[in-house]
Amino acid sequence: MAQIANEQIIDVYEKFKQYSFKNEKEFPSLKQKKITSDIVALIKNEKKFIWNDTSLSDYINNLVYMVRGEQFARTINAFAETYLIDSICKDFGPQICENAKNL
Repeated sequence: MAQIANEQIIDVYEKFKQYSFKNEKEFPSLKQKKITSDIVALIKNEKKFIWNDTSLSDYINNLVYMVRGEQFARTINAFAETYLIDSICKDFGPQICENAKNL
């Protein structure tokens, strides 16, 4: 299995952030499966990076769990954990930052 590059993590986060801001009003009530499938389709169609389907879905699911303050079972690499928490804190405000940090 290929290692996930830091650039891939950054790209996934940026797509997630854009999606959540674009859908800001309904984002809290959107089903996780819809969020994940929409962002997976966007990334796959862009063809900027080659992703294993399961890994890509896992990273997006983990982001949803982080912003919603829900525990996630899939592991992420050390760079991803630090980068995602720092980015969430910078972009989403203090409450969501605390959600992400407390997992």
